[in-house]
Amino acid sequence: MTATLYLIGCLLAPAQAPVSPLPQPGENGKAERPAPAFRGEWAVAPHLTKAQELVYRGTFTEEADGAGVQFNRNFRLETRVFVMDASAKGADAAFFTVLKSRDAQANVPAGGAEPAAESVRLELAHVDLQGDVTADPGVSLAVPLEGPPTVECGVFTALPDGKVTADSTWEATEEGRPVRSWRVVGVESIDRERCLKLEGVQKSDDWDKPRGDRAAWRRTDTVWLSPRLGAASQVERVIERREPAHRQPTYKSVLRYNLEEPMQWPDRLAEDRQREITQARAFADAAAPLLTTPAKYGPQLTALMNRIAYHLDHQPKTDYREAILQVKRRIEAAQRGETPPAPANADTPDATPAVVAVGAPAPDFLAPDLVGARTFRLRSTLGQPVLLVFYNPASPSAPVVLAYAQQMSDAHKDVTVLTLSMTGDGDAARKQHADLKLTVPLLDGNGLRTSYDVNGTPQLMVLDGKGVLRGDFTGWGRETAEEVMEELGRCGKK
Repeated sequence: MTATLYLIGCLLAPAQAPVSPLPQPGENGKAERPAPAFRGEWAVAPHLTKAQELVYRGTFTEEADGAGVQFNRNFRLETRVFVMDASAKGADAAFFTVLKSRDAQANVPAGGAEPAAESVRLELAHVDLQGDVTADPGVSLAVPLEGPPTVECGVFTALPDGKVTADSTWEATEEGRPVRSWRVVGVESIDRERCLKLEGVQKSDDWDKPRGDRAAWRRTDTVWLSPRLGAASQVERVIERREPAHRQPTYKSVLRYNLEEPMQWPDRLAEDRQREITQARAFADAAAPLLTTPAKYGPQLTALMNRIAYHLDHQPKTDYREAILQVKRRIEAAQRGETPPAPANADTPDATPAVVAVGAPAPDFLAPDLVGARTFRLRSTLGQPVLLVFYNPASPSAPVVLAYAQQMSDAHKDVTVLTLSMTGDGDAARKQHADLKLTVPLLDGNGLRTSYDVNGTPQLMVLDGKGVLRGDFTGWGRETAEEVMEELGRCGKK
């Protein structure tokens, strides 16, 4: 059942709205109407529902005029937020950002092909009731201080507890950077909707006091927050940098984008999008450890390319297809002997994906449900033991192993049992699941082959309630069931 995050929008009563001042000349010489003052209180929060999609389009420009460095670049930006699931604690969403060079577009002859994207990035993150966006450990969503954002999450603003008033100010923290100071500027209409206008400023300690030995920077975000959505209707971000011994900025970037009409996708179309997003992340996660030394993992890369090709040929194309094509291009480059670019979310050049090990927390994953047309996330099982059953539907032992998994699921309600098919033939896995009249969840485990070190099937793994791997059993024999039960007992199974 889909839970909904409710927005309580306390709009201003007509009697409270003051007369707007006369337009005044703006910086560009055109008349601009100042933001009207307002009285009253606003209670705002993200209002997100499952299968909802917010689409933003805009531009990014940057220019530098420092010592020995002069350039000007322009990009078109499209960012999408698709709500994978929603609950009383917030929403899990996919953030998808595509950047294309406007300069390259200008040089395309009439009727020519659309230029390739400069950057494509898809990340999964959680949006809480205050608008804070958090990703999994090791994934950075920070806005770069130079260059365009590869993933854009500024559609949500970290809001204070309680109601917002005309004189509200608050601070938002960001790891590794100074606090960002927010304030209410006023109320303005965007596309005939009254929005709360917010301004957030973040700057280095030496921005107000220039130094001769250190560069300084300032970031200013202006957000027009829709009370209907609890998300931005319009965003403008200006980042300025100043070289040492300079009083004027030597670098400036401006990002502007606007919301198109939000969509609520019907079941079938929503499932297509959710499946494509999940597969894109699964393919990227599977490719990451292989691309570090592609010569060593030639057969694995070929197998992964076959699975990608199967998806491209058999699944409906959605607006998130480019994320899968990006993984495909990186693998093709690696197979040619070229060094693929590092993933955009890597914190350090030496970052490597986690690989499962007994006694250590198992890597979190998001896997497609082959029966329910939804996704399953491992961290949602925290609090009780988990039995993972990796298997090959074509193996002679598959019916016996699946019957055991079903028996465990029926007999032990305090244990989460998951079966994970390790072939690219989802149709065969679904048919076998139906023929055996199974109700235990059936997931696509192909993306976990490397991170879970699945070198043979069947392979059974026992995780405790904290997500730590406690037992790893390869093969199937009379003693396997006993060993699994002993390990579950040590995990505190009731």
